[in-house]
Amino acid sequence: MIQSLNYYNVRINSVFLDENELYILMGYGIHTPPVYILDIVDEMFTEICNFCNPRCSYLICKGGRYEKDKVKIKDTIFNTGAIIASAMKEAEQIAIFTATLGIEFDSWLNKINREGDIVKEFVANSLGSILAEGVVTNLMNEIEQEMLPLNLKISNNYSPGYCDWSLGEQSKLFSILPSNISGIQLTDSCMMLPIKSVNGIIAIGKDVKKRAYKCDVCNMKNCIKNINK
Repeated sequence: MIQSLNYYNVRINSVFLDENELYILMGYGIHTPPVYILDIVDEMFTEICNFCNPRCSYLICKGGRYEKDKVKIKDTIFNTGAIIASAMKEAEQIAIFTATLGIEFDSWLNKINREGDIVKEFVANSLGSILAEGVVTNLMNEIEQEMLPLNLKISNNYSPGYCDWSLGEQSKLFSILPSNISGIQLTDSCMMLPIKSVNGIIAIGKDVKKRAYKCDVCNMKNCIKNINK
């Protein structure tokens, strides 16, 4: 059994910026935004690449589906709901991950907000959300490559707040991790700081399948995985 805690940094200019998801998140659907919006996106992404230092970590530990709507990680039981519990059913172990754009992004975002341009604020927030998910994608690729020589596979990633998994259980996940992991802190209201941060779980095992997200049965309307719904 693998039990390890891994840290690494991501070069922001290596993160894939999914422009289609960005435009959908911004409310443009399948349409291309106006030129002035595209110019703001390009300008902001170039600026972000000059200072942003994304950080990731993942802890691999014993875990798997506990009941049809629950997952057990080490000695902690999570009420994930049936969708996520089903995705964990072949797990031999579970990776708890964190990913963040870092405090540098928060400082830049605060500067944008102080300028009072609501269009730039909106673009900056949307861009940060998509880039944070891009960092998670890099992390997933990293874990997948590390598992290949061990003949192990990974699932998709799942986070508290999605698929009927209460955001309040975020504190239970963080209780298993070292404090201030990747520079992330959890507030009493279960908000992560820096604000553009993501955490969640990934199944690991010989028979694990990377199933598509079940957006057709999920009730969450503003999930970044489900923004076409």
